[in-house]
Amino acid sequence: MFIVKKILFKSGNGGNGCISYQILNNKFYANGGNGGDGGDIFLLFNNNFKIPNYNLFISQNGFNGLSKLKKGKKGKDKILKLPIGVCLEINNKKKYIVKNNYFLKILKGGKGGTGNYLFKKYYNSKIANFGKKGNMIFINFFFFFFLKKCFININFNFFKINNFNYKKNYISKIYIF
Repeated sequence: MFIVKKILFKSGNGGNGCISYQILNNKFYANGGNGGDGGDIFLLFNNNFKIPNYNLFISQNGFNGLSKLKKGKKGKDKILKLPIGVCLEINNKKKYIVKNNYFLKILKGGKGGTGNYLFKKYYNSKIANFGKKGNMIFINFFFFFFLKKCFININFNFFKINNFNYKKNYISKIYIF
């Protein structure tokens, strides 16, 4: 028995650099900080995790740089928790995961932009860079289940089909351990 799921992953964008100045002795000196890096995306495989119910997985963007050479914060990383027995299909390459507590980095976040402090030697110090964009990827997951123990709850009550009563055994719930 297996379930197929397609999930979109997007790592965070890098923060923009800042343009700011400090006035000392009636002169302007550049002191803009760099932007923070975007968040990364990781996969964690364990026995106790369940199948996720969402199809979109986005990590946080990096924060913009600030004045007085303050660097922006890094975006928070996202960790997707998956059960063991998963087959990943990335760019038509399949990877089977059967190890417990296996940690895998899927996408790296975008790099933060540089502030105008790094351009202070140039004639025009009104320059700051934008942060790099994060990456995006679709991954197909094939969930394989290898059952060791199974408990089936059988209900012996009546049920109706087209206003006619049937008395048969039918399965109401399946518990997997």
